[in-house]
Formats: sequence, C-alpha cells, structure tokens
Amino acid sequence: DLEGEHGLLAYIEQVMAYKGHCVVCCAEGAGQSLLQRQDGSELDPSGNVKLKDIGMFLKHKIRQHFATSPTAGGPVDLKLIDPTYMIRTIKPGQQDSIYCKVLAHSAVDAAFAGYTGICVAQVNTHFAMLPIPVITKYPRRVDPLGKPWTRL
Repeated sequence: DLEGEHGLLAYIEQVMAYKGHCVVCCAEGAGQSLLQRQDGSELDPSGNVKLKDIGMFLKHKIRQHFATSPTAGGPVDLKLIDPTYMIRTIKPGQQDSIYCKVLAHSAVDAAFAGYTGICVAQVNTHFAMLPIPVITKYPRRVDPLGKPWTRL
C-alpha cells in the first residue's frame, strides 16, 4: 500500500523524521498494480508487455505527500536515479561475461542438486551457495559518510 497508516509514504515520513534522510530503491516492474492499466497494453519487440515507470510515479507521490501533509515536515529534496539504460548500454567485458557464466553454471548445478532457498555468490574468490535466510538475517547498514554511500 502506498497511502494509509502502514503505507510507504507514512514509512518514509517516519524514517525522515528519525534519520533526516531516506533512500528508496525499487525494482523494475514494481508497483504495476498502483499504476493505471490501459486496455491493449503496449508490447516490446519480443512481445512482452511494456512496464510502466514506477520511479516517476513514486517521485510525484512522495513530493506531493511531503508538500501537502501537515505531519510530513514540508517539501523534500528528492532525486530519482534510473540506472536501467546506463547499465544496459555498457557492453560487458570479458571478465563480466566469465563471472556471469560461472554464476549461472553454479545456479544450475544447485538447482539440479535439488537445493532451494539459496543464492549463488562469490565469497573470497570462491563461488558458494548461501542460504537466503542467513543472508537476510541481519539488516545491512550503509554509513552515509562512507564510500558505499557515495557509490549509490
């Protein structure tokens, strides 16, 4: 849900009040149920339905919420970064191709072995199968003054 007591906008408002900043990441194709559907949706060249842009929709809703809500604390400085086309336009190098191929082979090996609920990753130069509950057990925190934050 976007609005309401337990909606995304209320949560962003709480985080902003507590921390003074908030980062929202959304996956391509997320929130399609929030966007208006039209009959005869557009198709891409391969025949898949073109997804609506949730980023611009959320940007508008968040700005509107913070500008009009009496509890939100006023307008916010909001930035939308959509790396979709930046990533797609960069031709992968040989290392990228090899890395992706090894990850794909490892994922297929895990599936054929009957493993479920795992993620294949490289850990200290070794490819490993990591249980998803272990990966998600603790929240990851990014220091807003550190290098990972500047890379976002």
